[in-house]
Amino acid sequence: MKLWSKIIWMFFLLGNIALAQSVKKVSAQEEISLESYDLITAQELCGLRARQKAVFKAFQKDITTAESLNQNTDGGSSYQSISEAFPKGVWLEDVKEQVNQNVTINDVPHVKCKVVGTVKRIDDSLLRLYGAALNCPKKSCRTDKIESESSVYLYFKPPCHGYIYVFAVDKDESFAILPYEKMINYLRDGYRVDGGKEYIFFEPSTPESTVAVWNANNIAGELAPLISKVELFGIAKCELNILDVIFSKSPIIPPTLGHSLYKEDYDVYAVQSSGYTINPSIPRKAYLAWKAGVLKKGGVSLSIPVLVVNN
Repeated sequence: MKLWSKIIWMFFLLGNIALAQSVKKVSAQEEISLESYDLITAQELCGLRARQKAVFKAFQKDITTAESLNQNTDGGSSYQSISEAFPKGVWLEDVKEQVNQNVTINDVPHVKCKVVGTVKRIDDSLLRLYGAALNCPKKSCRTDKIESESSVYLYFKPPCHGYIYVFAVDKDESFAILPYEKMINYLRDGYRVDGGKEYIFFEPSTPESTVAVWNANNIAGELAPLISKVELFGIAKCELNILDVIFSKSPIIPPTLGHSLYKEDYDVYAVQSSGYTINPSIPRKAYLAWKAGVLKKGGVSLSIPVLVVNN
Protein backbone atom coordinates (compact mmCIF):
# COMPACT_ATOMS: atom_id res chain seq x y z
CA MET A 1 0.00 0.00 0.00
CA LYS A 2 2.83 2.39 0.79
CA LEU A 3 4.48 1.73 -2.58
CA TRP A 4 1.24 2.35 -4.46
CA SER A 5 0.65 5.48 -2.41
CA LYS A 6 4.08 6.84 -3.38
CA ILE A 7 3.50 6.06 -7.06
CA ILE A 8 0.08 7.73 -7.04
CA TRP A 9 1.49 10.82 -5.33
CA MET A 10 4.37 10.90 -7.83
CA PHE A 11 1.97 11.00 -10.78
CA PHE A 12 -0.16 13.62 -8.99
CA LEU A 13 2.87 15.85 -8.39
CA LEU A 14 4.14 15.42 -11.96
CA GLY A 15 0.70 16.39 -13.28
CA ASN A 16 0.63 19.51 -11.12
CA ILE A 17 4.19 20.45 -12.18
CA ALA A 18 3.28 20.05 -15.87
CA LEU A 19 0.17 22.22 -15.40
CA ALA A 20 2.16 24.88 -13.53
CA GLN A 21 4.75 25.02 -16.31
CA SER A 22 2.06 25.60 -18.96
CA VAL A 23 0.16 28.24 -16.94
CA LYS A 24 1.51 31.74 -16.39
CA LYS A 25 0.30 35.06 -15.03
CA VAL A 26 -0.14 37.95 -17.47
CA SER A 27 -1.67 41.41 -17.70
CA ALA A 28 -2.82 43.85 -20.37
CA GLN A 29 -4.53 47.24 -20.75
CA GLU A 30 -7.13 48.51 -23.21
CA GLU A 31 -9.13 51.69 -23.90
CA ILE A 32 -12.62 51.93 -25.41
CA SER A 33 -14.17 55.17 -26.63
CA LEU A 34 -17.52 56.19 -25.15
CA GLU A 35 -18.47 57.87 -28.42
CA SER A 36 -19.72 54.56 -29.84
CA TYR A 37 -20.79 52.65 -26.71
CA ASP A 38 -22.59 53.24 -23.46
CA LEU A 39 -20.64 52.84 -20.22
CA ILE A 40 -21.60 49.24 -19.39
CA THR A 41 -21.00 47.99 -22.95
CA ALA A 42 -17.66 49.80 -23.10
CA GLN A 43 -16.58 48.22 -19.82
CA GLU A 44 -17.50 44.73 -21.02
CA LEU A 45 -15.81 45.20 -24.40
CA CYS A 46 -12.72 46.69 -22.77
CA GLY A 47 -12.27 43.64 -20.54
CA LEU A 48 -12.79 41.22 -23.43
CA ARG A 49 -10.24 42.93 -25.68
CA ALA A 50 -7.72 43.28 -22.84
CA ARG A 51 -7.90 39.52 -22.20
CA GLN A 52 -7.42 38.81 -25.91
CA LYS A 53 -4.46 41.20 -25.99
CA ALA A 54 -2.91 39.48 -22.96
CA VAL A 55 -3.11 36.07 -24.67
CA PHE A 56 -1.46 37.38 -27.85
CA LYS A 57 1.20 39.13 -25.78
CA ALA A 58 1.97 35.98 -23.80
CA PHE A 59 2.31 33.83 -26.91
CA GLN A 60 3.57 36.39 -29.43
CA LYS A 61 6.41 34.06 -30.44
CA ASP A 62 3.95 31.21 -31.01
CA ILE A 63 1.34 32.64 -33.36
CA THR A 64 0.19 31.00 -36.58
CA THR A 65 -1.84 32.70 -39.29
CA ALA A 66 -4.31 31.20 -41.69
CA GLU A 67 -6.94 32.24 -44.16
CA SER A 68 -10.31 32.34 -42.46
CA LEU A 69 -13.82 32.20 -43.86
CA ASN A 70 -14.75 34.44 -46.77
CA GLN A 71 -16.92 37.49 -46.36
CA ASN A 72 -19.39 38.84 -48.89
CA THR A 73 -18.39 42.39 -49.82
CA ASP A 74 -20.99 43.52 -52.32
CA GLY A 75 -24.05 41.34 -51.96
CA GLY A 76 -23.05 39.37 -55.05
CA SER A 77 -20.31 36.90 -55.80
CA SER A 78 -17.29 39.01 -54.85
CA TYR A 79 -15.49 37.85 -51.73
CA GLN A 80 -12.48 38.87 -49.73
CA SER A 81 -10.33 36.55 -47.67
CA ILE A 82 -9.77 37.35 -44.00
CA SER A 83 -6.43 36.40 -42.48
CA GLU A 84 -6.64 35.50 -38.80
CA ALA A 85 -4.00 34.86 -36.17
CA PHE A 86 -4.13 31.99 -33.71
CA PRO A 87 -2.06 32.29 -30.52
CA LYS A 88 -1.02 28.98 -29.00
CA GLY A 89 -2.69 29.79 -25.71
CA VAL A 90 -5.99 30.56 -24.00
CA TRP A 91 -7.16 32.82 -21.17
CA LEU A 92 -7.95 30.80 -18.04
CA GLU A 93 -9.03 32.94 -15.09
CA ASP A 94 -9.16 36.52 -13.87
CA VAL A 95 -6.98 37.49 -10.93
CA LYS A 96 -7.87 41.17 -10.94
CA GLU A 97 -9.69 43.66 -13.17
CA GLN A 98 -9.38 47.42 -12.74
CA VAL A 99 -11.64 49.84 -14.63
CA ASN A 100 -11.19 53.62 -14.88
CA GLN A 101 -14.28 55.34 -16.27
CA ASN A 102 -12.93 58.91 -16.34
CA VAL A 103 -10.21 58.88 -18.97
CA THR A 104 -9.97 61.50 -21.71
CA ILE A 105 -7.91 60.70 -24.80
CA ASN A 106 -7.70 63.38 -27.52
CA ASP A 107 -10.66 65.18 -25.91
CA VAL A 108 -12.80 62.03 -26.18
CA PRO A 109 -14.08 60.21 -23.05
CA HIS A 110 -12.87 56.63 -22.75
CA VAL A 111 -13.08 53.66 -20.46
CA LYS A 112 -9.66 52.31 -19.59
CA CYS A 113 -9.18 48.88 -18.06
CA LYS A 114 -6.41 46.62 -16.89
CA VAL A 115 -6.80 42.86 -16.43
CA VAL A 116 -4.52 40.46 -14.62
CA GLY A 117 -5.05 36.74 -15.00
CA THR A 118 -3.65 33.39 -16.03
CA VAL A 119 -3.16 31.93 -19.51
CA LYS A 120 -2.35 28.40 -20.62
CA ARG A 121 -0.55 27.00 -23.64
CA ILE A 122 -2.73 24.77 -25.81
CA ASP A 123 -1.93 21.76 -27.94
CA ASP A 124 -1.05 22.52 -31.59
CA SER A 125 -3.86 20.23 -32.77
CA LEU A 126 -6.40 22.65 -31.25
CA LEU A 127 -5.26 25.65 -33.30
CA ARG A 128 -7.33 27.08 -36.15
CA LEU A 129 -10.61 27.01 -34.29
CA TYR A 130 -12.81 29.02 -36.64
CA GLY A 131 -16.04 30.69 -35.58
CA ALA A 132 -18.15 33.73 -36.40
CA ALA A 133 -21.54 35.23 -35.63
CA LEU A 134 -23.82 35.49 -38.68
CA ASN A 135 -26.95 37.51 -39.39
CA CYS A 136 -28.12 35.02 -42.03
CA PRO A 137 -27.51 31.25 -42.36
CA LYS A 138 -24.57 31.67 -44.75
CA LYS A 139 -20.93 31.98 -43.80
CA SER A 140 -20.68 35.14 -45.93
CA CYS A 141 -23.03 36.88 -43.45
CA ARG A 142 -20.37 37.43 -40.81
CA THR A 143 -21.28 40.22 -38.39
CA ASP A 144 -20.51 41.67 -34.97
CA LYS A 145 -23.82 43.52 -34.56
CA ILE A 146 -27.48 42.52 -34.79
CA GLU A 147 -30.79 44.17 -33.94
CA SER A 148 -32.58 43.02 -30.82
CA GLU A 149 -35.05 40.18 -31.49
CA SER A 150 -33.22 39.28 -34.71
CA SER A 151 -32.00 35.78 -35.46
CA VAL A 152 -28.34 35.00 -34.92
CA TYR A 153 -26.43 32.05 -36.38
CA LEU A 154 -23.06 30.55 -35.61
CA TYR A 155 -20.45 29.46 -38.16
CA PHE A 156 -18.07 26.91 -36.70
CA LYS A 157 -15.24 24.80 -38.08
CA PRO A 158 -13.29 22.65 -35.58
CA PRO A 159 -9.63 21.71 -36.14
CA CYS A 160 -10.26 18.08 -35.09
CA HIS A 161 -12.99 15.76 -33.86
CA GLY A 162 -14.44 16.78 -30.52
CA TYR A 163 -17.35 18.16 -28.53
CA ILE A 164 -18.71 21.68 -28.07
CA TYR A 165 -21.01 23.68 -25.87
CA VAL A 166 -22.20 27.14 -26.89
CA PHE A 167 -23.38 29.75 -24.40
CA ALA A 168 -24.81 33.23 -24.88
CA VAL A 169 -23.08 35.28 -22.18
CA ASP A 170 -24.16 38.69 -20.92
CA LYS A 171 -22.91 40.76 -17.99
CA ASP A 172 -24.84 38.70 -15.41
CA GLU A 173 -25.39 35.16 -16.66
CA SER A 174 -24.75 32.58 -19.35
CA PHE A 175 -27.49 30.81 -21.33
CA ALA A 176 -26.91 27.33 -22.78
CA ILE A 177 -27.91 27.37 -26.47
CA LEU A 178 -26.09 24.29 -27.80
CA PRO A 179 -26.68 21.33 -27.57
CA TYR A 180 -30.36 21.91 -28.27
CA GLU A 181 -32.81 20.87 -25.57
CA LYS A 182 -34.48 18.25 -27.79
CA MET A 183 -31.21 16.40 -28.48
CA ILE A 184 -30.85 12.99 -26.88
CA ASN A 185 -27.51 13.90 -25.29
CA TYR A 186 -28.68 17.33 -24.17
CA LEU A 187 -26.45 18.59 -21.34
CA ARG A 188 -24.54 15.33 -21.14
CA ASP A 189 -21.38 15.27 -23.24
CA GLY A 190 -21.63 18.32 -25.48
CA TYR A 191 -22.41 18.32 -29.20
CA ARG A 192 -20.19 15.96 -31.25
CA VAL A 193 -18.44 17.66 -34.19
CA ASP A 194 -16.12 16.36 -36.91
CA GLY A 195 -12.72 17.91 -37.57
CA GLY A 196 -12.55 20.12 -40.67
CA LYS A 197 -16.32 20.10 -41.21
CA GLU A 198 -18.16 23.42 -41.55
CA TYR A 199 -21.24 23.92 -39.38
CA ILE A 200 -23.91 26.60 -39.30
CA PHE A 201 -25.85 26.32 -36.07
CA PHE A 202 -29.30 27.70 -35.17
CA GLU A 203 -30.65 27.18 -38.70
CA PRO A 204 -33.62 24.74 -38.60
CA SER A 205 -33.04 23.21 -42.05
CA THR A 206 -29.40 22.16 -41.55
CA PRO A 207 -28.63 18.49 -40.79
CA GLU A 208 -27.23 19.30 -37.35
CA SER A 209 -30.52 21.00 -36.40
CA THR A 210 -32.89 18.19 -37.42
CA VAL A 211 -33.71 14.72 -36.14
CA ALA A 212 -35.49 11.75 -37.69
CA VAL A 213 -38.94 11.24 -36.17
CA TRP A 214 -39.63 7.60 -35.36
CA ASN A 215 -43.02 6.23 -36.37
CA ALA A 216 -45.11 3.52 -34.70
CA ASN A 217 -43.06 0.80 -36.42
CA ASN A 218 -39.79 2.20 -35.01
CA ILE A 219 -38.67 3.32 -38.45
CA ALA A 220 -37.07 6.71 -38.87
CA GLY A 221 -39.34 8.88 -40.95
CA GLU A 222 -39.38 12.56 -41.83
CA LEU A 223 -36.87 14.98 -40.35
CA ALA A 224 -38.19 17.36 -37.72
CA PRO A 225 -36.40 20.54 -36.62
CA LEU A 226 -34.79 20.55 -33.19
CA ILE A 227 -34.92 24.32 -33.07
CA SER A 228 -36.79 27.11 -34.84
CA LYS A 229 -34.35 29.97 -34.30
CA VAL A 230 -32.16 31.71 -31.73
CA GLU A 231 -32.74 35.39 -31.01
CA LEU A 232 -30.76 37.72 -28.77
CA PHE A 233 -32.73 40.33 -26.83
CA GLY A 234 -31.44 43.65 -25.57
CA ILE A 235 -33.14 46.04 -23.16
CA ALA A 236 -30.69 48.92 -23.36
CA LYS A 237 -29.86 50.82 -26.55
CA CYS A 238 -26.75 48.70 -27.04
CA GLU A 239 -25.74 45.56 -25.13
CA LEU A 240 -22.77 43.25 -25.51
CA ASN A 241 -23.43 39.53 -25.74
CA ILE A 242 -20.75 36.90 -26.25
CA LEU A 243 -21.26 33.66 -28.14
CA ASP A 244 -18.88 31.50 -26.14
CA VAL A 245 -17.82 28.26 -27.82
CA ILE A 246 -16.22 25.67 -25.54
CA PHE A 247 -14.42 22.90 -27.47
CA SER A 248 -12.69 19.75 -26.27
CA LYS A 249 -11.40 16.55 -27.85
CA SER A 250 -13.15 14.55 -25.13
CA PRO A 251 -16.73 14.74 -23.79
CA ILE A 252 -17.44 17.76 -21.61
CA ILE A 253 -19.18 17.51 -18.26
CA PRO A 254 -21.77 20.32 -18.31
CA PRO A 255 -22.24 22.96 -15.62
CA THR A 256 -25.26 22.93 -13.32
CA LEU A 257 -27.93 25.04 -14.98
CA GLY A 258 -31.14 26.54 -13.64
CA HIS A 259 -33.74 29.18 -14.41
CA SER A 260 -32.76 32.62 -15.60
CA LEU A 261 -31.91 35.27 -13.02
CA TYR A 262 -34.27 37.49 -15.01
CA LYS A 263 -37.24 35.12 -14.74
CA GLU A 264 -39.16 37.64 -12.62
CA ASP A 265 -38.72 40.22 -15.39
CA TYR A 266 -40.51 38.07 -17.96
CA ASP A 267 -44.18 37.36 -18.43
CA VAL A 268 -43.56 33.60 -18.72
CA TYR A 269 -47.04 32.90 -20.15
CA ALA A 270 -46.58 35.58 -22.81
CA VAL A 271 -43.15 34.20 -23.71
CA GLN A 272 -44.43 30.63 -24.06
CA SER A 273 -47.58 31.63 -25.95
CA SER A 274 -45.38 33.50 -28.43
CA GLY A 275 -43.52 30.27 -29.17
CA TYR A 276 -40.32 31.25 -27.32
CA THR A 277 -38.47 29.49 -24.55
CA ILE A 278 -35.99 30.96 -22.07
CA ASN A 279 -32.88 28.81 -22.16
CA PRO A 280 -31.50 27.37 -18.92
CA SER A 281 -28.72 29.46 -17.50
CA ILE A 282 -25.97 29.76 -14.90
CA PRO A 283 -24.69 32.90 -13.12
CA ARG A 284 -21.71 34.35 -14.98
CA LYS A 285 -19.23 33.90 -12.11
CA ALA A 286 -20.10 30.20 -11.76
CA TYR A 287 -19.97 29.78 -15.54
CA LEU A 288 -16.47 31.26 -15.77
CA ALA A 289 -15.28 28.90 -13.01
CA TRP A 290 -16.71 25.90 -14.93
CA LYS A 291 -15.16 27.15 -18.17
CA ALA A 292 -11.73 27.51 -16.55
CA GLY A 293 -12.00 23.93 -15.34
CA VAL A 294 -12.67 22.68 -18.88
CA LEU A 295 -9.74 24.67 -20.27
CA LYS A 296 -7.37 23.38 -17.59
CA LYS A 297 -8.22 19.84 -18.72
CA GLY A 298 -7.20 20.56 -22.30
CA GLY A 299 -10.19 22.33 -23.79
CA VAL A 300 -10.17 25.62 -25.70
CA SER A 301 -12.66 28.44 -26.08
CA LEU A 302 -13.67 30.94 -28.72
CA SER A 303 -15.41 34.12 -27.51
CA ILE A 304 -17.32 35.92 -30.26
CA PRO A 305 -18.64 39.39 -29.30
CA VAL A 306 -22.05 40.45 -30.65
CA LEU A 307 -23.53 43.90 -30.08
CA VAL A 308 -27.31 43.74 -29.68
CA VAL A 309 -28.84 47.10 -30.60
CA ASN A 310 -32.30 48.58 -30.12
CA ASN A 311 -33.15 51.05 -32.86
